[in-house]
Amino acid sequence: MFGAIAAAGADRLLYATPDGLVLLFDVETRDLARQFALHPAAPQGVHIAAAAVLPEDSVLLADSRFGVVRRFSGDGNPLPLLGGLATPGLEIEDVPGVLHEPCALLPVGERLWVACGGDGMEHAVQILDGEGRWVASARHPRGEWRRAQGLARVGDEIWVAETEANAIRRCAPDGSDLGQVDLHPDLIRPLRLAADSYGGALVTFAPFGAAEGDADHPPAGVARLDGEGRFLDWAVRPGEQEGRVTGAFDLAVFPDGRFAVADLPFGEPPDVRVQLFSADGRELHVLVEDRVHLAALQEAWFQEVLAREATDARTLFDQARIHHFHAGGDKEHLERARELYRAALDADPGLL
Repeated sequence: MFGAIAAAGADRLLYATPDGLVLLFDVETRDLARQFALHPAAPQGVHIAAAAVLPEDSVLLADSRFGVVRRFSGDGNPLPLLGGLATPGLEIEDVPGVLHEPCALLPVGERLWVACGGDGMEHAVQILDGEGRWVASARHPRGEWRRAQGLARVGDEIWVAETEANAIRRCAPDGSDLGQVDLHPDLIRPLRLAADSYGGALVTFAPFGAAEGDADHPPAGVARLDGEGRFLDWAVRPGEQEGRVTGAFDLAVFPDGRFAVADLPFGEPPDVRVQLFSADGRELHVLVEDRVHLAALQEAWFQEVLAREATDARTLFDQARIHHFHAGGDKEHLERARELYRAALDADPGLL
């Protein structure tokens, strides 16, 4: 995966880059509302493959490289990790509680469903409690999952996109198997799933290799399924132009049915595009055009935050982070960050 997006309330969208930069957008104004990055002490080379925002605004990020779900408060303060530690030296540890290549997250009440993208795994779909303890593994009738890479709650069921099996499986909330969605023949290699707020689901599809991406397997957009899994139409058709998608790797749905799609019109990151669509698939606007546009949005937010009168701990802390993380290691900026961190902690020791 090339990062992740997730709805954060009615009008906010979270976008996490693969290396752990987290940005929160106001989808109405298209402005950057907040951002934070992983702490410098975090392991190098993280790979964020999925994101979720909980009702209390805490953020979950699936780190497929280190096999954990990273947790943060809404302000970006790190919280305890979810997922058991793997045994060093084992290439794949397919056991309850250990997350191998987590790549999809679905909060369901007080529990968290995690899909892991490894092929041929028995415990590829796990259910954790609020503290990250293993509760159950969703059982596959074949005994193993073929790259479970998408999760959605559709009605009272949990749907799992099983990419290499070219299938969507239906599960009960306790993880028991309820059968398989009968996919339309044109829908090949389901990747990401999201409930569409109207009783059905939206689906993206994994691309084929160059040799396979011919007329037999035309490019796919975002499909709409009803609650029984029947194909209704293409919510978004494929294409590089605005209002279409190519290489869509994640999607997020808002409570009113609007949805965002992250895709790769130029073929690879960091040129990720994020578009917002109405519930019926009309393009509303582009939130992120490419890396140049994203950098401009960040710079505007930096300047707005640095211009604020620093009278409260949160503003002081945000200003310190900007000097700390985004000034390229310049000594003057680092000293300024140190001063602002001290002032923020004096104002609110809880920020530590």
